[in-house]
Amino acid sequence: MQGLSFEDAVRNAISIGSTGSDPGIIEEVGERIAALLGAEKAVSKDIYRKSDRLNSAEEFALNTGRPYLDNRLSGYSAFGELINYFNLGYKSCIILPLAAGAKKLGVVTALSAREEAFDQSKVGIIAIACDTFSYSLNSRLEGDKNMGLVRYFDAAFEAPMPQAIIEKSGKVLKANKGMLNLMEKTMGNIHDAGIQGFFGLDEEGMEKLGKGIAIDVGLRNGRRTFAVSARRISEGVAHLVFYETTYIRELEAKERFLDSSKSEVFVTLGSDSTITWISNNMEEVFKVGDEDIIGRKLADIVEGGRFTKELGALEKGTYIDYIRIKLHNNLFVDAKCTAFRDHGGFSVILAKNTEKLVKEIIDDFSEMVMLSGDAVLTIDTSGYMRSANRSAEKLLGYRSSEIEGAPVLNICADPESRDRLGFSLNIAREKGYASDISVRLSAKNGQMLPFQESVRLIKAEDGSIGGYMLIGKELASKMILEEQRAALEKAFRDIERVSAESKLKTQFIYNISHDLKTPITNIMGFSKLLLEGEFGALNDEEKKNIGIIIDEANRLMQLIQQILDIAKLSSQQVRLDLQQVDFHMIKENPNIKALAEVAMNKGLSFSFDVDYTTPEITADPNRLVQVFINLIGNAIKFTEKGSIGVKTMRRNDKVRIEVHDTGIGISREDRAKLFKKFFQLPKKGLTRQEGAGTGLGLTITKEIVNLHGGRISVESEPGKGSTFWFTLPISGRPRKRHQKDAHEEVAQQ
Repeated sequence: MQGLSFEDAVRNAISIGSTGSDPGIIEEVGERIAALLGAEKAVSKDIYRKSDRLNSAEEFALNTGRPYLDNRLSGYSAFGELINYFNLGYKSCIILPLAAGAKKLGVVTALSAREEAFDQSKVGIIAIACDTFSYSLNSRLEGDKNMGLVRYFDAAFEAPMPQAIIEKSGKVLKANKGMLNLMEKTMGNIHDAGIQGFFGLDEEGMEKLGKGIAIDVGLRNGRRTFAVSARRISEGVAHLVFYETTYIRELEAKERFLDSSKSEVFVTLGSDSTITWISNNMEEVFKVGDEDIIGRKLADIVEGGRFTKELGALEKGTYIDYIRIKLHNNLFVDAKCTAFRDHGGFSVILAKNTEKLVKEIIDDFSEMVMLSGDAVLTIDTSGYMRSANRSAEKLLGYRSSEIEGAPVLNICADPESRDRLGFSLNIAREKGYASDISVRLSAKNGQMLPFQESVRLIKAEDGSIGGYMLIGKELASKMILEEQRAALEKAFRDIERVSAESKLKTQFIYNISHDLKTPITNIMGFSKLLLEGEFGALNDEEKKNIGIIIDEANRLMQLIQQILDIAKLSSQQVRLDLQQVDFHMIKENPNIKALAEVAMNKGLSFSFDVDYTTPEITADPNRLVQVFINLIGNAIKFTEKGSIGVKTMRRNDKVRIEVHDTGIGISREDRAKLFKKFFQLPKKGLTRQEGAGTGLGLTITKEIVNLHGGRISVESEPGKGSTFWFTLPISGRPRKRHQKDAHEEVAQQ
């Protein structure tokens, strides 16, 4: 490039003619641009390559169509990706879009470790050259695409369906073999032919084809019909593809005839008995969808081989047989099959086998009666029992064979029941039924069972009276259910009573804890005055003892405050003071800072990372700080060496917060009890045993997170540390306390 102007150097560097293969053309241009600008790194992305996903900064440059220049990258740059570049050691960045008008091709990003590395005037020259390159590249891509279409068209033209290229006038310029056979022409005289007269096309039809609109046509002799797909190649030339629809039209006519049928389905088969088409009423007639059998060979799914042989031997006429068709889901369809030869295959009408259907209905009804939960007895016209179903056998203690032929009145437990049952049989003879008769029946063991009976008349095939069906509901079971219902209601009353007692207990704890604060405050106040010498000078031993009193009073005050908090949360006395909360403010809170200092004094590293995606949320800042203090404090308490880390990040419409430690971890059994009141983790594995708490910290933490509408959980393994995580909605709204929460609280207490 020695002796060339910068403009000429740019033009030579990104000339499309001097680059390598097309798949790597944008990468090569990116490298050359980076070299011209003195950049240490180039990042090139091709928008048509699936592996190249644009980041938000690249999309911004490509959408605006202008280079994006930042000569002073920092931790406050406009896009997260630029901050990442800064973190990698780069100080200057330029993103150049590659687009030909509205056609987007890719982007090139140049990075430098120097500030103010890119000259604005040089950037303008490169941007213009990039536009020229983009138009040149797009032109090449379009040319390749057109060549591909030509190759595709040549291959498609070899397909067997009739195809032709025609002028606007209808003159045939080119035709494939299928079209020549259809028009009975040769390649020598095809150019003299027009398609109007051959297909009977009028002026409107020709105009539609010229515009690329599909139409239906038929041969002038009316024997064959086609659907014509038209595609305009240029202003005066169109490509036509003819799809024969003769057979489809015949099927449509048959389908219209049979679609309204409630008992017959029309099916077409190929020559090998493959089911190719089924009329729309298949599901209505046989209760199965066509997807169960279409595409399968009828010969493979019909039970027995005689039907297949007879159908294969059928040359003309009609073949009729009764068949059973097995479906995918082990269901069977029984049908009367009428078949005849048609268009190289078979046309078949499947009709319901009504005789078999009636028998199956009767069998199904008998099976349903036998399995019914009600006691069912069948009685002949003279009042003698014929049979009993399983429920009747179980309730009465008789087998069906034992009561067969015995008078039904014999199993009535008292004269009143015999009278009622006899009267009901007479009513059923006249009206066909009698309902809601209360009787007492006698079981085999002598036990009297209350029943509510219904009587149904049974008619024979000739319409005469065939007997009666006695259907009874045993009321003893109903009485048991009533007793169970009463017991359940009592249990609910007990729960309400315990819940009320729990509320009283909570209120008592709240009151007594509140009263304890006053004397402890006085103890702390006077102890501090003693320590400061207000009542006379103290020696070192006295000062040490007074300091212990103050420390223990502080610890007692914290314990009382926790008890007050859990009492308030349990009695729903906590009202969140919702504000806009920035997690950077939480990070800088003095209490959090103090905990960080405690961790570092213990020899632990401490970090609090607020991801740039973390938004402000609506929450109670004081309660949120309380959650952080509890979780970080626990992490410090149960960690001997290693680190404590806090992270915040966005997850859809929520913020996720994680508190990770490298401490002693938590077993599976302890994780299940972790958030329950008064549960304290065992301190096995700690060299320093710190003072015992109330076991309320995590319970309070969970209640606060729940109040915000969030969730909290823990992931841990003994010896490998723990991660407590919780989520909070960005737009916080206090969660209403459900009845389920109250019951869970009662169970815990």
